[in-house]
Amino acid sequence: MENKNTIKWYQWAMVAVLMALSINGQFAKIIKNPSTILFTAGGDGIKNYLTPMLHVKNSTSYNHFDSMNYPYGEHVLFTDNQPLISNILRFIQQNITDISENTIGVLNYAMLISLFLSGILLYYIFRRLDLPHYYSMIAGVSVVWLSPQVIRFAGHYGLSYMLVLLLLLYFLMEFEKRENKWSYRILALVLLSPMLHFYNFGIAALFLTLFYALKVINDKSSLVFYAKHWALQIIVPFVFFTFIWLKIGNSVTDRPDSPLGFLYYVTVWEGTFFNPGNWIYDFLDQYVVKIKKVNENESINYVGFVATFFFFIRLLSWIFSRKIKMLEEEMMAQLPEKNFLRTAFWASFLLYLFSIGIPFNIPGVEILLDYTGPLKQFRGLGRFSWIFFFVLNIVAFYAVYQWGSRIKSIEFQRFFYFIFLTIIVSEGIRNARKVNPTETMASTYAANEESLETWISHIEKDKYQALLPIPYFHLGSEFLGFDPEGTTIANHLLTSYHSKLPTLGVMMSRTSWQQTLGSVPFGRELYREPPVLKNLPNQKPLLVMESKAHHKRTDFVYQNILDQGKKIHENKEYALYELPIDAYQKAIAVKNQKIREEAQDPKLVKNGVFLTKDSVFQYVYDSFDSNVGELHYRGNGAMPILNKEKKIIFTGQIPNQQKGKRYSLQCWLHAPVGINLQTDIYIVEKNKNTGETIKKNHHGALHNVVTIDGNWFLLSMPFDVQNDDSTIEVMFFNKNSQAKNICIDEFMIVPEWRDFYQINGNEVMKNGRWYF
Repeated sequence: MENKNTIKWYQWAMVAVLMALSINGQFAKIIKNPSTILFTAGGDGIKNYLTPMLHVKNSTSYNHFDSMNYPYGEHVLFTDNQPLISNILRFIQQNITDISENTIGVLNYAMLISLFLSGILLYYIFRRLDLPHYYSMIAGVSVVWLSPQVIRFAGHYGLSYMLVLLLLLYFLMEFEKRENKWSYRILALVLLSPMLHFYNFGIAALFLTLFYALKVINDKSSLVFYAKHWALQIIVPFVFFTFIWLKIGNSVTDRPDSPLGFLYYVTVWEGTFFNPGNWIYDFLDQYVVKIKKVNENESINYVGFVATFFFFIRLLSWIFSRKIKMLEEEMMAQLPEKNFLRTAFWASFLLYLFSIGIPFNIPGVEILLDYTGPLKQFRGLGRFSWIFFFVLNIVAFYAVYQWGSRIKSIEFQRFFYFIFLTIIVSEGIRNARKVNPTETMASTYAANEESLETWISHIEKDKYQALLPIPYFHLGSEFLGFDPEGTTIANHLLTSYHSKLPTLGVMMSRTSWQQTLGSVPFGRELYREPPVLKNLPNQKPLLVMESKAHHKRTDFVYQNILDQGKKIHENKEYALYELPIDAYQKAIAVKNQKIREEAQDPKLVKNGVFLTKDSVFQYVYDSFDSNVGELHYRGNGAMPILNKEKKIIFTGQIPNQQKGKRYSLQCWLHAPVGINLQTDIYIVEKNKNTGETIKKNHHGALHNVVTIDGNWFLLSMPFDVQNDDSTIEVMFFNKNSQAKNICIDEFMIVPEWRDFYQINGNEVMKNGRWYF
């Protein structure tokens, strides 16, 4: 009898041809035009194409990215530019030939080659488990196409390399023979793969740790062996990344250590075992039990029907104390990889529970999150379920084959395999079709009615020091920022690429808090000069690139800045302005003078401590000057709020409160570190007699920042009043246990339809803002 594990050359060829045909069938446009067709031309996708291109062409070093966050730049790790690939291209660019224009093609082919090799490797793993050729080929190719990492082809390219996880499983399976060469190969994989995306290190580190811990629990005498290799495979890379690689070209010490979303971007079991849109899901949802709809993409990591079927059969077997006999265990007894599969399954399952958020989402255990150290940087916990996807499918298809092998009728046996293989093929095809590359880099510029070359020709590159986008975008600090709109990011970064001008815009990750504070005022209400302007290396003007449509949608809030510049070119969509460095100082001076003239209007009358156009008293104001302290925005004091404290700031009625009218709660919040902007504000309207809640408004400080002055943030939160005689309660909750104490000052509840002024010497206040 022929050993199923023997793979002949034509069998390898068949698998390769099947993978190649399936890739060509889905991504033929990419294969034919790799440097022009994009997997996606928006959001993270376009940025993740352009940051490698910019690094290859315009960066001055291998570890530092110069093209965004001017004048600071950023370490390559935080820019999603796949430094393992982009630095190779940069070397070619610097020493051999100009290859930057081919960066997109190289990235596209790298992802497709990874997909191609993944299908072949998974086929080989199935054959190692003594499964037959055709079964292994169809299952291996289909499982790869069903992988949740296929969806990453639509934007997060560095996360699309499923070959990394399959190589980890394969190397670990071979390492079970206790040959040191495989340990060194795991080391090399753990060292190199994070340079595609750092989540590769997080997933590998946790999986290997769990795997080796389970091995030691099963055989305590193996402790020294596994501890030694765990240190080689995990500790050595950790030391390299933390104390060597991240120190080169990186002087930042205040990156956010508690990124948002750690317990939001988690896996949910409905997204793991059910896939909306297929007949199985529809049948169960309609006739058996309603299945919770999963909307967050990070939570959808569907393992497929075959893996789900196997998992629940196994679960029933465990629940009923193994009264359900599992036939594949008898067949596995002589399998050399038996112990590896069992340990890998339980290690991946424990990692799957972690991807759900366990134990941190268990009530009363949340405090453990404060002690996870660098682990908190991996906020997308759902991605840790990916290795469970592969392990579960490997074990499931092994089990299904063994179950079918016990069917005595050859016809029924073939039909049994046909059903399961048909399902996985259809699911793989359906998942692949979610990625549809059709757009080109040129199409992102098509609406401008002029070529990119013509657009760039209007820029005197040596005349300017950097680009300034309008509307301004800053995405990366985790605690404060605003997204780029539409195709703004593509056009802006393309302009940066061709002009070699870096941009003050930011679209990266884990950006320095102080650097953020220096730049985000560009995108908020004009109030104080953005501090970053004082750090610019020279006095060359800035080149403003205005997106006309998006600027219009912001009610032209940047117009007072553009008025200080000189328009040098425009087309249908964009305009270029030359902006002198002192433009913000001049614009602020103009605004100050305008506010001063408004405050001196003789029609204004005294209204308590303010000046308004009528004397009706309709506001709440507290300066907190009775809380005398060193920290305050105005006056002599402010209201301190401790971390984890729920502080009621106001309870009562707004004077002359009017039903159906809109009011605004305003105050200045002192946030020395970004995490303090996770503070929650509750505005609760209650029945004055019964105390029953009429309406509850919940606001996050992060999303209600109007303008900035140093470490002080002006918050403005609108709310509607439901009754004339209800009670308004305002509570601040500094919820993050790692946050520092905060202060609030100049607390106001004012009607939105009125302006409030105050004059103090040479200072004028309008609606909480003070102008000199």
